[in-house]
Amino acid sequence: MANETNLPIAHHRRQSLADSIHSPTTTSSLDDNLDSDRARFSLDLHDPLNPTLYPHIHPSHASKPLRRRILGILGLVLLWYTFSLLLSLYNKWMFAPAHLNFPFPLFVTGMHMLVQFLLSGIVLWWFPQFRPKREEYMSLREYGYPL
Repeated sequence: MANETNLPIAHHRRQSLADSIHSPTTTSSLDDNLDSDRARFSLDLHDPLNPTLYPHIHPSHASKPLRRRILGILGLVLLWYTFSLLLSLYNKWMFAPAHLNFPFPLFVTGMHMLVQFLLSGIVLWWFPQFRPKREEYMSLREYGYPL
């Protein structure tokens, strides 16, 4: 902790998250350029949801109106719930003693997982733009240790 005074300070450090959110910070020479509303809170300076700070995370959707995007999302949610309900009803019918009475539910689960694995492999083979880029790979150290 003795090195802390020698390190350059990018923004004011707080003891807790609540302190950072609810109490104003002192402005440093790095914060002098910012307007007073944004310089008041340390979390505002590094907001990952701010599209001006992180434009590569926030694609521009200026071509699609908001209403059309909302309707598209609601349509996808409705499809998700519809297929989920149909799959639940199908499983209930398949395993019910009065109907198909299939006695191997783990086999069915294993077959579903195998089919999903094969179909995802086919999609990645036919559509290479969905494959992860090399810079998106995690090292074994990053994968094994939590942040």
